[in-house]
Amino acid sequence: MPNLKKNIFNKKSINHLLERISQSDISDFTQKQEIINQWINFIQSGNVNSTKETAIQSDFLFDIFTKVPF
Repeated sequence: MPNLKKNIFNKKSINHLLERISQSDISDFTQKQEIINQWINFIQSGNVNSTKETAIQSDFLFDIFTKVPF
């Protein structure tokens, strides 16, 4: 299977947003960064490839759209 890199968010939009905010603008920045880093590590380790999407979908959605937003 080819290694496809897909972004779930538009890079141009994210970069535009990041230019306008600082870490101090984001409440609980460290905790939110840790949640994101855990998902990055999960994906980069390759574990995501052997996990059913339905098994992690609710955790991912809860983490990214409930715990992380500012």
